[in-house]
Amino acid sequence: LLDGIIPTTTGWNTSNNASPLDLTNGEHGLGFAVVSGDNVQGAWTTVGATAEYDLGTGANGLGYDLTSVVSIADWVNVAFGNQGWTFEVKAVGAGTYTTLATVNYQPLSNIGTTKVTLTDNAGNLASGIQFIKVTANEVNDGTNAGAFIWRELDVFGAATVPEPGSLALMGMGALCVLRRRRT
Repeated sequence: LLDGIIPTTTGWNTSNNASPLDLTNGEHGLGFAVVSGDNVQGAWTTVGATAEYDLGTGANGLGYDLTSVVSIADWVNVAFGNQGWTFEVKAVGAGTYTTLATVNYQPLSNIGTTKVTLTDNAGNLASGIQFIKVTANEVNDGTNAGAFIWRELDVFGAATVPEPGSLALMGMGALCVLRRRRT
């Protein structure tokens, strides 16, 4: 759902051409300095860095149902492949964000990659969502500024579909309008 959406961002480390735009580009990075001019090939976090995505209200004006979130972090050393982040959502018309998950996955002591998948047994993590915000949290007990290299963030879902009862009410409302016009 995030592909092509440019987030509103705060607090990211953009050294070595790191960019939070790399979070949702579908590429997981080839490694440090493998691509000339793009040393990091990922988003270099700082504690408290945020990225906010406006999904829009969807085809039905009801937002989106989120079914899963997949996150990949990776680096060549210093455990920058560990992950710590908060995932928040805001429904269509809502004034505030709701925390959906806080991730603290730190199995690495040096080089490596981690992958985190958020799902729900019922099928949907959240419904009617218009905005998504991720906030980077501290990893590695604050070593190396508590940062990690976030390679990819993928959010899956589809436009929220009205419930059958809502469709029936809308249909009855349309009939009333048509009937009123004829009389």
